[in-house]
Amino acid sequence: MKGWFGKAKREYLKGNLDWLNDDVRPLLVSSAYTPSKNVNEFMSDISGQLTGGLGDALTGKTVSDAGVVDADNGHVSAVPAGQTARWCVLVQYTGNPATSRVLIFTNQAVPLPIDTDGSDVHLIWSSAGIGEI
Repeated sequence: MKGWFGKAKREYLKGNLDWLNDDVRPLLVSSAYTPSKNVNEFMSDISGQLTGGLGDALTGKTVSDAGVVDADNGHVSAVPAGQTARWCVLVQYTGNPATSRVLIFTNQAVPLPIDTDGSDVHLIWSSAGIGEI
C-alpha cells in the first residue's frame, strides 16, 4: 500500500512543495500507525514514529513525464534495536515536526517490515518509482 497524503497533493498543486529541491527524508513508523491520507498533514500527526527513525535527505530525486516521483534509495542510520518498522513516510523536512509536511506513505519499500537491531536501514524503492501524483 502506498500513496500521497491528500494535503501534500494540495500543497504541491499550490506550489508550496518542490520535490526536486526540498529536503525530503524517510521516516520509519511502526504498525501503531494507520495511514489517514486525507487527515495527516505534518510529521507531528504521525503516531508510532520509531526512535531514531528519521533518515537522511533523499538524493537523486526525479519526476517523470507521467508524474511519478522517484529518488535514490533511502537511508536511516543506526536505528535503535527492539523496534519494528512497518511503514515509511516521506517528509518535507523543515527541522520542526510541527511544520514538516508528510508527503507519501508506503509499506512497499524493501525491507519493510523490518525488526531493527541497531544497524542502518537501507530502503529500496519500487522500480516503478516511489509514488505518482
